[in-house]
Amino acid sequence: MEISYGLTLRCLATLLITKIVRMHPLVTKLPSEATSQKQIILRNFQSLINTKFKSRLSVVQYAHELNITPTHLNRISRAILNISASALIHERSILEAKRLLIYTSATIAEVAYQLGFNDPAHFSKFFHNKSTQKPSDFRKKFIKMA
Repeated sequence: MEISYGLTLRCLATLLITKIVRMHPLVTKLPSEATSQKQIILRNFQSLINTKFKSRLSVVQYAHELNITPTHLNRISRAILNISASALIHERSILEAKRLLIYTSATIAEVAYQLGFNDPAHFSKFFHNKSTQKPSDFRKKFIKMA
């Protein structure tokens, strides 16, 4: 009887420890909840960018809309995508600029105004800095390919 009694005690102790570990919030919930919370914030940020990129909002303005600090927004963006929040905003503007330059007959100035730039020269400089070519050169390249 001593063998079965000792075995029963060990089994009950193992069950009790397993139950305690599963119930403990630091072990089971915080890492996954923290990760999913960051992913939710990033998804919300990307959604805001997609709806408001023509407004040319800053990281500070996006962070304010998300009710977090700009520093926290940058940390999340870098942690998940390995890119800064401002770079993510710029990527979306460049993507839309390229789309407009390829698929519309709008002038470069019209594209600039559609994307929220007040000055076409500023748009051209922005485009050149981010894509290493002028908007006119980019458009010519794709017209030749078509």
